[in-house]
Amino acid sequence: MPAAKRWMDFNEENVKQLPNSYGVFQFANDKKEIVYIGEGKLKHNISMHFSDEDAAESIVYFRYRENDSKKSSKQRKNILLKEYREKNGKMPEFN
Repeated sequence: MPAAKRWMDFNEENVKQLPNSYGVFQFANDKKEIVYIGEGKLKHNISMHFSDEDAAESIVYFRYRENDSKKSSKQRKNILLKEYREKNGKMPEFN
């Protein structure tokens, strides 16, 4: 990413402690392979993924980086998706 934070366990306790600021986040599986890159209000957007049963089963870790605005978060997400696609020849599994 490089993310401002290290990989953290994807659980309700860690998500509850997130700031409600804009940012970019990544979800990873049990091998710490990125399966989703997202952006928006961190606490809200990350916690929404608990209701998606398919995603919640695949997500084991997450990390995030705060940004100044919604616009800068979207820009950063697009950069990360482009870098991922160039490196892996495809998009992350859930993007």
